[in-house]
Amino acid sequence: ARDDEFRARLLQSYARQARHLHRVAGRTAPGLPRLAALRGLVIAWVALGHAGRRRRALAMFMRAIGEQILPDGGHVERSGRAQSIAMRYLIEARDALRVADLDVPDELQSAIDRAAPILRFFRHGDNRLALFNGTNEDDAARIEQLLTRADAKGRAPSSAPYLGFQRLHAGRTLVIMDAGAPPAPGLDRDAHAGTLSFEMSHGKERLIVNCGAYHGPSAEWRATTRATAAHSTLVVADHNSAQIWPEGGLGRRPNEVICERAEDQGSQWVEASH
Repeated sequence: ARDDEFRARLLQSYARQARHLHRVAGRTAPGLPRLAALRGLVIAWVALGHAGRRRRALAMFMRAIGEQILPDGGHVERSGRAQSIAMRYLIEARDALRVADLDVPDELQSAIDRAAPILRFFRHGDNRLALFNGTNEDDAARIEQLLTRADAKGRAPSSAPYLGFQRLHAGRTLVIMDAGAPPAPGLDRDAHAGTLSFEMSHGKERLIVNCGAYHGPSAEWRATTRATAAHSTLVVADHNSAQIWPEGGLGRRPNEVICERAEDQGSQWVEASH
């Protein structure tokens, strides 16, 4: 009897929190925070067995996916970190539906199938992430586990035009280049002033890299690692390529980035400017 009472109180609390999340999820900050909230809402109503609210939550989640996962599979925040987090949210929602023996929307599975190759796109030969826009290397085993859970077999593409990145691969040498404009305002909390920066590796050895992200308490260090000088790209007159706000986000920024790619008999050539 005591166990039944505890279970009833637990479910009551869970339902109360799910109703609160339903009220606020759509007003959560755009980008990953909103995707996280809606993922949680879907899982909550699946667990509670409320079909009507589950359908509404799933519709909101699918709208957020449509807004955040680009046609080439990249996440709008333009980083390997954002890509891995977004993929985890999609997989968790899909797996909750599967466990409950519910239909998985085709759009959700398609988003996972598109997103997985882009996560592979951001990996160097050591299977860890390239250091763009708030990303640190991350653990290779964790990334591989996420890709295994995705169960999506697509290979890393050579170009992600909607995301704005290029990948050049010859033998064991790899170059990953940021050849696109920074994320839109509101989605640029972790964006760096690293337009046209690149990283280069050979096998498991990184040869040319960006400095990566700082997620500690010092605003000064965070601004330093977001500066153009912390990236492998051209700095003109000691100015950042985008204005960095100390609280996160960017002000003035490159609005037009031009990128042309050509390939001929195994040779690859990329020219970009902003």
